[in-house]
Amino acid sequence: TRPVNMEIERTQKDRVGVYTLMYDRVYELLGFNLSSGLEYNFNKVESVGSQREITILNAPTELAKSRYADSTAKTASYAIYSHWNRGFGKTHLSFGGRLNYYTLDAKFRETNPWNLPFSDIQFHHLAPTFNVGVVQELFKGFLIKSSINQAFRNPNIDDMTKVFESIRGEKVFVPTTDLKPEVSLTHDLNFNWKVSEHVYVEFGGYYSKVNDLMSDVYGTIAGEDSMEWDGLLTPIYQIKN
Repeated sequence: TRPVNMEIERTQKDRVGVYTLMYDRVYELLGFNLSSGLEYNFNKVESVGSQREITILNAPTELAKSRYADSTAKTASYAIYSHWNRGFGKTHLSFGGRLNYYTLDAKFRETNPWNLPFSDIQFHHLAPTFNVGVVQELFKGFLIKSSINQAFRNPNIDDMTKVFESIRGEKVFVPTTDLKPEVSLTHDLNFNWKVSEHVYVEFGGYYSKVNDLMSDVYGTIAGEDSMEWDGLLTPIYQIKN
C-alpha cells in the first residue's frame, strides 16, 4: 500500500497456520441416535510489516507496521459435544450440548511502531452451548416445529489485535484488551402444512437475544482518541462489547 503522493511503500504479510484434530462417533443408545466427539483447533498468525522509499534505487527495507500482533498471535479451542435424537410415533425429539474452552495469546514488540501501552493480549473463556428441539405431527401433512438454542462467538485475532486503517484519515482500528464473547439465545416456532402434492405452506417466527455484541466504536489509546497514521491525525476505533 502507498497513499497518494507518499514516497513510502508499505508491505504487510500474514502467514496463517490452521490445525484441527477431531474424533467423532455415531452410535445408538436407549433408542436414541447419538453423535458425540472431541475437537481441537489451533490457529497461528505471523504478521510482518515492512516499508521502503520508492524514490531511491535499491532502497533498504525497514521494519514497519504489521496488520496484527507483530510477535505472533495464537488461538486454541478444545471442545466435547454430544447430540441425541429419537422419534416417538408422531413426535421427534432432538437435543445436544457442547462445552468449549478457548484461549487467545498475542504479543507485540515492546518497540512496536504504534507505541501501544501494552505488549500482550490474552483471552480465556469456558462456554457451554445447547439446543433442544421438537417436531410434532398434529395430523397427516401438518407439522409443528419448535426449538431453543444457545450459541456464542469468541473474539478472534482480527477482533482483538488488528491495527488497520479502514478509511484514510477518518478511521484506524487499534487492539482491544478486554473483550468478552457474544452470547445469543434463540427461540423459534414453525408450522408446516403439505396441503396437497402441489401445495406446501410454511410459516413461523423466531426471537433472538444477543448479549455483549461486538461492534466498532470510538476508542482511545493511552488517553488519546487519535493517532498519527501516514502523516494524518486519524480518529481511533476499537471493537468493544
